[in-house]
Amino acid sequence: MKRYINIFIIPFIIIIFIGLFPGYINESQAAVVKTLMRERTSIIQEAYYGNMSLEEAEKRLYKIETHPLLESDILSLRSIEDTEIDKIKDMRFISLKKTTNLYNYLSFQGEIMWLMLGLEGEYSQTISYNISLKSFGKIYKLSDITPIF
Repeated sequence: MKRYINIFIIPFIIIIFIGLFPGYINESQAAVVKTLMRERTSIIQEAYYGNMSLEEAEKRLYKIETHPLLESDILSLRSIEDTEIDKIKDMRFISLKKTTNLYNYLSFQGEIMWLMLGLEGEYSQTISYNISLKSFGKIYKLSDITPIF
């Protein structure tokens, strides 16, 4: 009799566990997106302003990005000239939700408020994005970031 109780209790516990924790899994994936986006922004900005070598920026981007985003960011960094790019003071995620999970790609739709410092002072702008991550086992890398107009 004891063995039959275990047959019913263990699947019941598994079902409860899966039912209670998918929100936690989505939150942790959203946290990964936010962390990767912040890190990417920091690396690119440091490289643009000369606070980081191009080689170091490329190495760091390689750790958090994959193609096609990695290729476009490296090409962008290599074509840097003396420019008056506004400085990013902060980025705030207004919303971020997972839209699809297909094979080893996760897609999110998010809205980010950028707090900027330009020649004429501080300003903010809010932009919506489609953001894709590619999973390599337990490691996620940014794969694509496309503004939604």
